[in-house]
Amino acid sequence: MKILGVRVDELNRVAALEVAGKWLEEDLARCRQVITINTEMLMRARKDPAFRSIIERADLVIPDGSGIVWASHLLGFALEERIAGIDLLLDLLGLCKTTGKSVYLLGGRPGVAEKAAAKLGAERPGLRICGVHHGYFPERDESVVELVRSAAPDLLVVGMGSPRQESWIAVNRRRLEGVRVAIGVGGALDVIAGIADRAPAWMQSRGLEWLYRLLRQPSRAPRMLVLPKFALIVLLKSLTNRRDVGADQVQKN
Repeated sequence: MKILGVRVDELNRVAALEVAGKWLEEDLARCRQVITINTEMLMRARKDPAFRSIIERADLVIPDGSGIVWASHLLGFALEERIAGIDLLLDLLGLCKTTGKSVYLLGGRPGVAEKAAAKLGAERPGLRICGVHHGYFPERDESVVELVRSAAPDLLVVGMGSPRQESWIAVNRRRLEGVRVAIGVGGALDVIAGIADRAPAWMQSRGLEWLYRLLRQPSRAPRMLVLPKFALIVLLKSLTNRRDVGADQVQKN
């Protein structure tokens, strides 16, 4: 489906895991890209054709944002649920442990990926983490691509923030032979490593994670201005759609 002209795939968490799980079993010549899109990313894509093109070419685009689900209902698409990127990641890690698939953690400040790997190893004995690397490297650093390619993980987890992580995967995925699935996860590695916290469950259930992040990081305030703008555009679009439907019914009568 398209929300304000930007692609979002219509599926729930169970279906997303099933699709990605099938790709982890396939022996393809190219890497599958999974994007977890939130409201900020969607608004960026509306004004950035290059970023929108990356989203269009991705293999899976999941709705990681309560605002996106809200907008889908208002615009007549009705997404079933929000799929938090970190939740899908944890699902995928659990699947990798069960099936023996390998994982590479790429992202975060120096030391974060190592801490995340240690925590995952303690919490999920048997999970195969075949490599880690921080996300603070030049965008065109070929050595990082070579490290990942030589490790040949089944699942590549990239936590470098949007749009950098999506762009890095899109640019390099044809050279990452052996990687079956790559997913951008934002700050999920910080959470797994114990450096950052998720919003309390009651805030998550009410779609208030953005408020929690703002309270913890007031410097995010300028970025948050996109949220009311998004809401206003969606409301105006929904009113236009209703008027168009009403006009069509009048003409038919």
